[in-house]
Amino acid sequence: MEINSRRYAIYTRQSVESPEATLSSCDVQFFICQDFMQGRDGPNCEWIGERLDDDGHSGATLKRPSVKRLMALVTSGLVDQVVIYRLDRLTRSLSDSVAIFEAFQKASVELLIVTAPEIASSASDRLVLNLMGVFAEFERDMIRSRLADSRDELRRHGRHLAGKTSYGYDVDPRTRQLIVNPVEAGHVRIFFTMAAGGTPPTEIAAIANQRGWKTKTTTAWRSGRKTGGGPWTPRQVLDLLGNPVYVGAFAAGAETRPGIHEAIITAKDFAAAES
Repeated sequence: MEINSRRYAIYTRQSVESPEATLSSCDVQFFICQDFMQGRDGPNCEWIGERLDDDGHSGATLKRPSVKRLMALVTSGLVDQVVIYRLDRLTRSLSDSVAIFEAFQKASVELLIVTAPEIASSASDRLVLNLMGVFAEFERDMIRSRLADSRDELRRHGRHLAGKTSYGYDVDPRTRQLIVNPVEAGHVRIFFTMAAGGTPPTEIAAIANQRGWKTKTTTAWRSGRKTGGGPWTPRQVLDLLGNPVYVGAFAAGAETRPGIHEAIITAKDFAAAES
C-alpha cells in the first residue's frame, strides 16, 4: 500500500422488507461502490479487502454483525473512508445516523455515498445528511406501516402469512397460499388416527421414523439453506397434533382464525386426538 493511499471500507445491507429489489443485493451494492471508488480516486485509494455485508438485517437497529465490525474498524483508525450505495443501507434511524456521523467525524473518516457524491464533510453537508436520516427513518416507518396493513388484510381474508410451512402443506408459488401436499397429508391423517386411538407421541414418532417419514424440509429463500428433513421427535408430533392448520384454521395467539386453505382432517378428528 502506498503511503498516501487512502484505505476504504464498503458497507452493504440487504433490506429485509424488499427481497425482490435488484439493488438491495449486497453483491450489486458492493460492485457499484467499488466501481465508484475506482472512478473517483483510482490508484490513490485501496479497499481494505474485507467484505462488510449485513444480508437480511433491518436498518432500524445497529445490532448488525457487519455494522459493528465497521464501527470497530473506524474507531481503531483502520479505515479512512466508508463507502455506501445509499444512506438508508447504513441506517434507517435518525438517532443512529447522528451517532455514526459523530463517530466518523471523531475518527476523521470520510463517508462517501454513491447516490449522493456531492455530499462532503462541511457543516452544511452534515445538515443534509441529518435530513437524509430523517427521511430514511420516515420511509422505514412507512414500510413498517404498510407491512402491518398487509398482514392485517391477509388475516381478515383467512390467508397464509409468511413463516414456516406446516407439514402436510406446500406454498403455492403464485398465490403464496397453502396447498395440500398429498403424501405428507396422508401421513398427517395417520398421525391423528394413531393419537385418537391412544398411541402416545413417543410411539407415533418411532413408527414414523421406522417408515422412513422425514420432517418438513424448508429452504431459505435468501441463502438457499435447507433445514428439516430429519427424524421425528415426540415434541414435533405434539406440535403437529395441536396445530389448527389441519382443520383449515391458523393459530392467533390463544385463539384461532379461519383460513381459506383446504383442511386435511375434520374438527372431530382433531378433537379426538387431543382427548
